Amino acid sequence: MLRLLAVAISLLLGMHSALAEDAAPIRLDAGTDPATYCSRVQAAFTRGDFAALEITAQRARSLENRFPGGKAELQIFYESFYKQSCNGNYSPLTEDGAKARAAIAERWLGENPNSMTAKITNAMIWYSSAWAARGSGFANEVSSSQWAVFADRIKQAAQFMRNVDPDRDAQAYLVLLNLARDLRVPRPQIDTIFRRAHERFPSYLEYYADYATILLPKWFGAPGDISDYVRSLLDDPGGDLGAMAYSRAAERIAWESGSPSGYRDAGLTWENVRRGFALRESRDGLNKPGWITLCYYAYMAGDREAAREAFRHITHIDEWPHGDTGDFFRTVLPWIMERD
Repeated sequence: MLRLLAVAISLLLGMHSALAEDAAPIRLDAGTDPATYCSRVQAAFTRGDFAALEITAQRARSLENRFPGGKAELQIFYESFYKQSCNGNYSPLTEDGAKARAAIAERWLGENPNSMTAKITNAMIWYSSAWAARGSGFANEVSSSQWAVFADRIKQAAQFMRNVDPDRDAQAYLVLLNLARDLRVPRPQIDTIFRRAHERFPSYLEYYADYATILLPKWFGAPGDISDYVRSLLDDPGGDLGAMAYSRAAERIAWESGSPSGYRDAGLTWENVRRGFALRESRDGLNKPGWITLCYYAYMAGDREAAREAFRHITHIDEWPHGDTGDFFRTVLPWIMERD
């Protein structure tokens, strides 16, 4: 498995798959929301319109198109293949769904054996299938048979990435980063993948979020790692991009730290969190999880006015970073509504 990831990182040149001359990319109108775009991608995939998918991926690799929240078109494009439903922020494939998607993706690769897009898609579907087999429980709740299926499917996903050149597709680095985590490769190799990823595609904000997850104590993090990391983003990539990367990492930490003290444990400062979110809002707009996260951090920092402003953008609270929505309605909302 280490060799497979090393080969993927060695930047071997892949071959462009042939595109039908009359193929048109999937429609992306101004104002198209991620769910609508995802549905269009899934429809093309289901009917086997691989030429349209190829030329859409080609357009998306420019990273010029982004959705509210900062996700690039390329990321939403690939996520469409492993989401059971396009509605909702998180909708993993079921076992049956993964099997059906894998059959279509393998047919796509069979017809276009040199297609980088098809290889990455196959890898992502098998990766999602591995997690479907593992389940969402804590590690000590997963049976030995579940772990065995998980390991086999993660290895299968890695096989598809063998000859993919990640320098040609920003999502490929994200796939490699997550495979490296789940294959439990040595931390220095994971660090190398992240470093090469953000050097090549610094505006692909999901790298900063996923690497933040990896540095949490429940994965590969040692004491001080996460705080050193978030501070480093202000210098590398630095500037406005570094501030946005900081806020994207902070957003992931809020949802995954598992502790209401995660904000302070990670060494985050409200000033930098607020600046990063403001820049992201001005560039792409924020999605619902982004506004909820901003509201949460404003509450943690005691900035009532910022919390009020974030809350004005949230039409429906159905999730909250810590505890449940009951915590929000019992504690946070009354505080937001207090008179100064």
